[in-house]
Amino acid sequence: MAWFPRKSLLEPDSLRRMEGLSGAAAYLQGPSGCGKSHKAFGLGVACAAVVNGFVLIYDPTGDMGAYHIGSQRYYEQECDNAETPEDREYAATMLDFYRYRVIRHAGRNADKFFDDFAEIVGDGESKPTIYGAVIVDESALARKQRELLETLGPLARNAKVFLIVTGQRWMATPPQIRAITRYRIPWNCGDTTGDPELEQLKSSGFEFTKPMSAKMPASERWYHCVFYGREGAEHRAFNPYLAPHPDWSILPAYPTIVRAMRVV
Repeated sequence: MAWFPRKSLLEPDSLRRMEGLSGAAAYLQGPSGCGKSHKAFGLGVACAAVVNGFVLIYDPTGDMGAYHIGSQRYYEQECDNAETPEDREYAATMLDFYRYRVIRHAGRNADKFFDDFAEIVGDGESKPTIYGAVIVDESALARKQRELLETLGPLARNAKVFLIVTGQRWMATPPQIRAITRYRIPWNCGDTTGDPELEQLKSSGFEFTKPMSAKMPASERWYHCVFYGREGAEHRAFNPYLAPHPDWSILPAYPTIVRAMRVV
């Protein structure tokens, strides 16, 4: 299991940790079965744990449900088998987290999910609290739903939301979402059709993320990212099985409206 804090890491300087970040979204790109949904779930949970927030999920294929239910069952067993009061308290805390702080909408009907997403982002004004993560798994949406994602996605930053989107083709993602993406994780078996950036990375020796299995050693479970910084695209990598997720991989960005107020 990936590294997970025994208590929230949210500190008084959490907004300062967010301030240097740009982009409000992560995009995980690869074919079915590569592990992108599993990683998206892990990123969302890590984000919510750090900010003591929530995870809202659109789960059209049911993949997220397997991870969500599996996590609950794991901590139910941990509660029963805990050897110390501290272990039992931790397991109970995690069980409550998965029961009450992970909100998942399953099935192809995305209306309820987008109703919740719209309520979270509101009118785009900066929110006083940090919500956490919103996950859109398999972003090949129907036209109406795609338009909602195009409208709501750019509002995520001011709502202190980290938006996590999975899909098979980067260029099929709405441009409004590509414009706010902080980084993307491409798997080496992904579709690069019409994606000149990835074609160039392939030719330059970029190390893509590999499909992972339970038998793979922790030392090899690296996620390689195309990070969109101020100087352009660059390579970054992290391994949550060896160390905590870096801030840039899970934290929401500092609200742009607050930035504007500070300038004035």
